[in-house]
Amino acid sequence: MDLSGLGEFGLIELIRERFASIPSHGCEGIGDDCAVLPLNTTESMVVTTDLLVEDIHFLRDRITPEQLGRKSLAVNLSDIAAMGAAPAASFLSIALPPDTEVEWVERFLDGYCSLSSEFFVPLLGGDTTASPGKLA
Repeated sequence: MDLSGLGEFGLIELIRERFASIPSHGCEGIGDDCAVLPLNTTESMVVTTDLLVEDIHFLRDRITPEQLGRKSLAVNLSDIAAMGAAPAASFLSIALPPDTEVEWVERFLDGYCSLSSEFFVPLLGGDTTASPGKLA
């Protein structure tokens, strides 16, 4: 069977089963868009990482860099809101083809930063890497 036969929820179940024997230490995870990490007896932290892949989640020729920057943060903020939590910070991981123009990156960051500013969500880090051809 290939992944198309397994489906997204089948893949999630495969992952859940593989890690079931490792104690979660009170954290709630795999199965929702967010994980819930208890901080103490009355507070928890909600964490999410949502990935956008070119030609699956967006078409580069149909979205501006600013729109994609906003969308990259918005999909994660909406996951946090769906859990009834308030965002505290974000992390940006991005894979860029080597021929990406610096101006495109600046415009993408403008969009990401504008939504960060609207919701007072600082960018605390993330990861940058090269991609052989598609944005992620």
